[in-house]
Amino acid sequence: MKAQPQSKGPVDYKAAWAAIEQWWLALQDLPGDRAELRRAHSPDEAALTPAYFALLKAIRPFGLSMTMQRTRMPIVAGVLAHVKPNRVTVPVARSMGPENKDSKARISDLRFRRLLKTEDDTELYVMMIRMVRLLDEKVNVQDLAKSLTFWNDQTRKEWAYLYYTGTTLDASSESQDSDSE
Repeated sequence: MKAQPQSKGPVDYKAAWAAIEQWWLALQDLPGDRAELRRAHSPDEAALTPAYFALLKAIRPFGLSMTMQRTRMPIVAGVLAHVKPNRVTVPVARSMGPENKDSKARISDLRFRRLLKTEDDTELYVMMIRMVRLLDEKVNVQDLAKSLTFWNDQTRKEWAYLYYTGTTLDASSESQDSDSE
């Protein structure tokens, strides 16, 4: 019997991010699975854990591509295993930057720029775990999952705006539009 191909319908990203957060919450009650993911030194090692397969099962109904599931979700699973329970709603990049113009960033500018240059998945995995630790292991889970899933030029630009200005690209362009009226 052949495996049925995944449906080609629209992807429900909002539901996928919520499912990832629910998986992460459930992981808090599975210390053995969480510890196994935390010991993974690379996305490839994370992809060999039962917790990773539980994540795949949780997101399967929402239409993420198999490529995304195989390449991005091991990073998401491994990094999120380092996040402690929290109620952080601030985007991750914003929480890395200074709270206001007079305060110091929680993640140094040099370290942040090094992160933005990262394209290799294993390097991204290791650096993001370091960032999570520097943020006291408390970050916005859905925002981190989304950013790791779509780690590309657009995400890096969005993170730079959030880190340096405290606003998003969209908010920045909206305020410029209203200023010109």
